[in-house]
Amino acid sequence: MKNMMAWFSKAATSAGGEHLQAPALRPMDGALAVAVACLCFLIYLPTLGNSLLLEDDGLFLAAGHHLGIAHPPGYPFYTLLLWAFMKLPFATPALAGHALSAVLGALGCGVLYICGRLIGVAAGISFGAAIFFGVQEHVWSQAIRTEVYSLNYLLIFALLALALYVQKQPQARAYWFMGAGLVGLSMAHHWPLFVLAVPGICVLLWPVRHVAFRHILSLALISLGTAALFYGWMVWRSLALPPISFSGPIEGVGELWSYFMREDFAGVDNSESAGWRDRLKYYGWFLGESFMSFTPLGGVLSLLGIWALTQSHRLISIALLCIWFSQGFFLLMLLNFDFDVYNVGIFRPYPLAAYGIQALWIAVGAHWALQKWQAHQARGQGQEQEQEQGKASIWALGGAVAICVLAAFSFLAFKNYRLNDQSTFTFPRDFATYVSGKLDPGGFLLLNGDFATATFSYHEFVEPQFDRVEFSNLLGLVIAGSAFENARNEERQRRVLGSLLETGRPVYTLSISSASTLCPTCGLQIDGFVTRLVPDAAGSLTVTWGPEDEAMVAQIIDMKRTDSWVAEVQKNWLLAYGRIASYLLINSDEKREETQRHLDKAQAGPWIQLGAVRRVLEDWDLTALPDARNWMRQIDARMFLEPRTKESLAIYYNQRGGLLFIQGQQDEARQSFIKSLEVWDHPDNEARILLEQMQNL
Repeated sequence: MKNMMAWFSKAATSAGGEHLQAPALRPMDGALAVAVACLCFLIYLPTLGNSLLLEDDGLFLAAGHHLGIAHPPGYPFYTLLLWAFMKLPFATPALAGHALSAVLGALGCGVLYICGRLIGVAAGISFGAAIFFGVQEHVWSQAIRTEVYSLNYLLIFALLALALYVQKQPQARAYWFMGAGLVGLSMAHHWPLFVLAVPGICVLLWPVRHVAFRHILSLALISLGTAALFYGWMVWRSLALPPISFSGPIEGVGELWSYFMREDFAGVDNSESAGWRDRLKYYGWFLGESFMSFTPLGGVLSLLGIWALTQSHRLISIALLCIWFSQGFFLLMLLNFDFDVYNVGIFRPYPLAAYGIQALWIAVGAHWALQKWQAHQARGQGQEQEQEQGKASIWALGGAVAICVLAAFSFLAFKNYRLNDQSTFTFPRDFATYVSGKLDPGGFLLLNGDFATATFSYHEFVEPQFDRVEFSNLLGLVIAGSAFENARNEERQRRVLGSLLETGRPVYTLSISSASTLCPTCGLQIDGFVTRLVPDAAGSLTVTWGPEDEAMVAQIIDMKRTDSWVAEVQKNWLLAYGRIASYLLINSDEKREETQRHLDKAQAGPWIQLGAVRRVLEDWDLTALPDARNWMRQIDARMFLEPRTKESLAIYYNQRGGLLFIQGQQDEARQSFIKSLEVWDHPDNEARILLEQMQNL
């Protein structure tokens, strides 16, 4: 331990390296930090959407609008910020939420500029690196939607800047207390990601630890008091029963601790089918994104920056490596995601702070290279000749560097603008409008899944579109006081649904399969994507498909898949349409031609046919077997050309096995079910049950 402490002390004394001399911050640095923030905000501005987006956009907007309770751990600091920002006169509440993220993200870029200057990077290079960070694909994606990650990296960078400053000015007590307040705010926000960054901050503060210990009681009181203030407000607010409350009232210390620790939310970050191969693939993905998402030039400069910083500021180098490692590799050790296109989309905003560290390394690498070039040009020349040739070489190098940087920035900005432009994305709003036209006043709509819950929570509680319609998530989440509150199992859900049907109110669902499961005695009136449950009419089925339904499915097929969330939503609704399409193809000559046209569209992928085959198998509709064989041939040709999840690939093998079984090819069917389990070895995979049933035949 003594040797380690001595090594840290030695590392701390090497902070005055040859190439990086941290200057005292000047007013000009403050102005340049503001300029970085303004420029990044202006870059984000044209890509902001006026209407609801995907991910958790709708849930956070609804919670912010009503001072509700977001999903665990609650994010009370962000919720209050969002509520205040939504009071400003924006065109729509959604735009207000998106603009808040843009402001927070842009401020994070400005603070990153200050971090670069405190390390000793030249102002121009630090400015450029902060802008590069701002236009990185995943950073940009979170700066244009109502999400928590922009505020998270802003807080981490602010603490990093304070730690770099007090390392040089340890007696500046106000900055210590300011840092303690930021720790409290971070704990009242996305505390898991913040805690992972704490070891790196502590490494920076090691040389001045005696100052921290001197004020430890005051610092702890400020940090804990700040966090407790926000969580106390959250508990008080949950007991007031706001319209949006993820799990209802938080009663007692035990429930607060469970909510704070995300105990009921742990399954989101842990898949039972994920293994070590998935983790290795994530490591590879993260490394690739870290070193290539800033273009190959940025990757080379960042490696150079790590080496240069280790030579001149060893302690700072260790601290930055700790933060980068904790926000990426160590985080992946704690998580257990399946590696597929959808889960990569869930994970991608988690390591944004690590990309900020990457930008600092790029800045250090560029600064070091420029210093080396200047020293090389000056070596061995006379004073007069040195001045003339040195100026010329510096201008030449500066021009070459400027051209390379401009080319890399232009490439990044153009590519990521196209990926992140949400200004014309209106699908959630259009879908809510479409559904509202199919519900009778006084009706009850069952919500299943993130997209439906977020979309209809927003369009009922923030921008109302529905006339006296009640909503409820089937698990009783998000919408406080709903009929299904605390209905966390299927038996309880069936009882609640039965009592609703007894009232005579029209009950609707957007999921045909969940309707059949929860009410096997109900008949189904399918009107496009909306299904009405008819009590005591088991086996009855009517299908209505009109021009508005045709327009909606065309919009779904033509959606531009800018990210995995869009691709997943598109896939799910095309699967749902496939179920309806199978009815239309078989039972309606009038609809057959236009339905077949959708099936033939390449951009629809295999999902419509997969949904159609699933309906044929579930209903054991042998009259549709010739059609199902034809659909499966189309699926075979398209399935492996599409981005897909493990679950969707398992569904494909299950449908294939089901068709083979119907045709009497039991050995081939068994192999297909086994392949399904190899792809997705998860309790929800029905292949396990199908194999057991085959064994019992």
